[in-house]
Amino acid sequence: NTCVIQGGKYAVYHFKGKVQQIYAAYQNLFNVWFPNVEYQLDERYGFEIYRDINCDTMEMVLDIYFPIK
Repeated sequence: NTCVIQGGKYAVYHFKGKVQQIYAAYQNLFNVWFPNVEYQLDERYGFEIYRDINCDTMEMVLDIYFPIK
């Protein structure tokens, strides 16, 4: 399947760590980073780009894109 990603500004969070740490990374972004910056989430969808996944060690590298206004 393919989809069209709407243009505009996105904040990008580069994550490198264990799969189990992704939830904590999201919590940090929404509870610490967003309240301390001038940006707000907008109505567009966010997305993730998976750069590397190691199934043996459960480590991954990904970029999380948040639509901002």
